Amino acid sequence: MRRALIGFTLSACIGGFTGLIAGYSPATMRLARALLTVILGVPPIAWLVLALIWFGATDGMVIIAILVGAVPLVFGASRLRRFWSVGFRQILAHLFPALLLGLPSMSKAAVMIEVLSFVSGIGNELAKARQYMDETQALAWMAGLVLYGSAIT
Repeated sequence: MRRALIGFTLSACIGGFTGLIAGYSPATMRLARALLTVILGVPPIAWLVLALIWFGATDGMVIIAILVGAVPLVFGASRLRRFWSVGFRQILAHLFPALLLGLPSMSKAAVMIEVLSFVSGIGNELAKARQYMDETQALAWMAGLVLYGSAIT
């Protein structure tokens, strides 16, 4: 979950900052939309493969895979161009739901990445349970994930 939170925090910062800049600059908005089209057009599993190649089975691989998956969600949170005319409170009304949607999604992605890459963590424990056909262990980890998901939403 630490890796998911790091990736999510980076996504929130990068996506929010990029969205703020794009809200004031039409040229940046056009460039960002093109980049988002590319990022969203590639399946998450393909980003996982690239992250594995670039970083190996490390924390960095999980964080980068989450970062690439979450930045488009946070970037599209609101039309930040209205910052001065509508007000900061109105932006938060769009940004917080995007962040609340992104955090559980990134936690799920982190577990999936760990299952596929054998990086330590809950996903790795689920992969071990699958390997040993240990239903009790798998259900216990899944129950923990449900509790964690309930706590963060």
